[in-house]
Amino acid sequence: MMRSRVALAALALAACGALTTTVPAVAAEEPTQCACEAEAAKYQALRGEPYADHPSSYAPKRVYHVGDMLTTDLVHDRLNIALDDHDRIERASCG
Repeated sequence: MMRSRVALAALALAACGALTTTVPAVAAEEPTQCACEAEAAKYQALRGEPYADHPSSYAPKRVYHVGDMLTTDLVHDRLNIALDDHDRIERASCG
């Protein structure tokens, strides 16, 4: 009986040890501030172009019309694309 308890305790400790793996701090798919700035620069170069011709798959992003009400939260890696009344790109920034 004592041997089975010792074996069970050893098995439990071994299982706990297997759960302590390290996880990378940032996943490769997550956007970074530099990636956002590069995407914003790309859209700044497209000023005056219809947004529909150049949709962005970058995430997170916020596409809005100039004059729209927006939240004031700052998300450093969020791409902001401002459109004019004709859905043309007016400006792009991060934040």
